Amino acid sequence: MKHLEEKDLPLFLHELDKYQGNFVCKSAVWFVLYTHARTNEIRFAEWSDIDFDLKQWNIPAEKMKMGVSQTIPLSRQAIAILESLKPITGNYKYIFASTISLSKPISENGMLSVIYNMGYKGKTTIHGLRGTYSTIANETLKFRRDAIEAALAHKVNDPVRESYCHATYLEERTVNAQVWADYLDQLKQGADVILIKRKA
Repeated sequence: MKHLEEKDLPLFLHELDKYQGNFVCKSAVWFVLYTHARTNEIRFAEWSDIDFDLKQWNIPAEKMKMGVSQTIPLSRQAIAILESLKPITGNYKYIFASTISLSKPISENGMLSVIYNMGYKGKTTIHGLRGTYSTIANETLKFRRDAIEAALAHKVNDPVRESYCHATYLEERTVNAQVWADYLDQLKQGADVILIKRKA
């Protein structure tokens, strides 16, 4: 799966921040970056799934690829995305509702179109952003592998362990979610230096 390397992220984040296209789809891409959720999990996210008090997104099992419910801790930045969407979709079922028909979620290719319009066709995909997170979380931020895999809602490739270990590492993942979001902010700020050097 095509994914961005860490060195490519500053400009990608800068360009996403400046993107002037569909705001809901743009926000959905940010939410992927902050939560590492899959396309359909994002598309069909409902306002009723969000616990603003606990800062958590509770995804029912029927919406998950593996058929197991998932609780995703939300960073300050992820909460800010939701707050920015409230005036647009807050009175409707889906968080990332289609602006053409607010009773429906954004289209399957809505987020991908943002990436394509930014000039990243062939360089990454929405699923690829999950790979970018996994790589940086493992190599740069040194998060524990079990916590990373839990954040990505991956199935454990060990039938015996899977039968006995039902840990979600939620407390650890809550800390990681904020560290990751703050790291993205640092990378985005680093784009200014890159752009200045290019102009020089």
